[in-house]
Amino acid sequence: MDIKNDIPQEENKDKAETEEVLISCEKEDNENFNDNIAFKYLKELSSHMELENEDGEVKSSFQFIEEVDHNSVLANYLNKKAAEKEEDHNFKIIPFGFNLSQKEAVQSAFDNKISIIEGSSVSSSTDAILNIVLNAVINDKTVAIISESDFFALKFVEILNQVDMDFIVDNITDNENDSNKDKINQWLSLKRNEFEKRNLPKERGELKDIQNTLGEIFENENKLSVMQMEKANLLNEISIPDSGSRMILPASILSQSAEKIMLFLEEYTMLIKKDKYIKFLNKIRFLFKYGISEFGFYNNKFENIKKLLINRYNYLKITELDIEIESLKNKLDRYLIEDEIRYHKENSLSILRGILYEKYSKRKDDEILENEEDNNVGDTSKKVQAVITSINSFKKSMKGCKLFDYVIIDEAERLDIFSGALILSCARNIVLISDTNQAFDGPYDKENNIWNEVYKEYSPDEAYNYLNNSLLSSITKIFPDTPRTVLVKKYRGSRNPVNLYN
Repeated sequence: MDIKNDIPQEENKDKAETEEVLISCEKEDNENFNDNIAFKYLKELSSHMELENEDGEVKSSFQFIEEVDHNSVLANYLNKKAAEKEEDHNFKIIPFGFNLSQKEAVQSAFDNKISIIEGSSVSSSTDAILNIVLNAVINDKTVAIISESDFFALKFVEILNQVDMDFIVDNITDNENDSNKDKINQWLSLKRNEFEKRNLPKERGELKDIQNTLGEIFENENKLSVMQMEKANLLNEISIPDSGSRMILPASILSQSAEKIMLFLEEYTMLIKKDKYIKFLNKIRFLFKYGISEFGFYNNKFENIKKLLINRYNYLKITELDIEIESLKNKLDRYLIEDEIRYHKENSLSILRGILYEKYSKRKDDEILENEEDNNVGDTSKKVQAVITSINSFKKSMKGCKLFDYVIIDEAERLDIFSGALILSCARNIVLISDTNQAFDGPYDKENNIWNEVYKEYSPDEAYNYLNNSLLSSITKIFPDTPRTVLVKKYRGSRNPVNLYN
């Protein structure tokens, strides 16, 4: 099956025209890359891909790309031209794994032509992917998830099935080729009574308030964790002066704030390093600046004075932190955080289903026949907005594909640049999901000399070297400022910073 996507024009008031518009590879929208070294290098690679694929699927797929759509990420990739950031101010609904990093990841995906999401757990990466897909669909954007294998592609369908939204995607793999027309019709029929009289704008406003509350909770949790870690470090730094020393700090110093003690220690240390002792004029200056009138204090060993000053500073900072920690704990104790998160997820999914019902039922109403009786659910078929597929299935079916608004590549650090370039040719925007536990091994026949020979013949930038680069490493070399979001998965049920950041 060929992947074909219809992408409606944004803000188009004419429904009939919107249904007909395709973002296609029209000649006037394409760029001529015949003289581009990287493009010629990739073309030459494709002529040798039969060594890897006996069916010649990869070769035929790339050879078919005679011109590159200037709207595609491939054009940016070959030109080394970063796209300007375009902020998307639409409210984002984030039902899966909501936290500050998930919120940032979704926003970055819609703000940037190329973005990277880095996660150390499969669940957090999966959450981010599904959050992006759902926001794309409800905003009339087409999106494709490309996974390493059919098995991993199916996990997204299974999760969407669990939340009663699997009808939004077509599953295109070697073993599956689903059509969602019947699924949508059945779902609309079942949900008619549930969703017909909902006030979705009001519900979205309430959800935004819930998100803001959760955001404040998470920010306070982060502050609490940082403070607890800072307190632990300060406790570890407290030292014991020499056993033979009975010196104590003058009352004038004990009355100073933590900041002033640290400022005095810095000045005192600098003068000792410079002059080996404190001159009389500096003692007078310290008298007026810090109120230190006990000049005999300076006769003690520098090491002991330094230890006592650091201990006093740490004691005062720990006291300050204890007050702030207690205040934050009191704020957080007002909420049952797990319940708040569960409530947010249930509301998010409910609103998403309501938006989808409104979206698909409206489409059905526009297409219903005049002589249809009893308002039966009609044919709601239309080119799908979301596709889930594996890399191999995508390459087999990409010939003639239209540009997806968003393409999400799972485990992008394992994808070679040749396969990656094929995908970039079909993407207006790209999201690269990186698993920090994975690494690029190179093509399976990397010992074959042909790859080095082709590279030497064309000598493109090292970032395009097929043997040495994954798509992820290649893009980060070409666009080092690519926005990168690191997903943080917190362990709830404990406010211990070791558990939170384990």
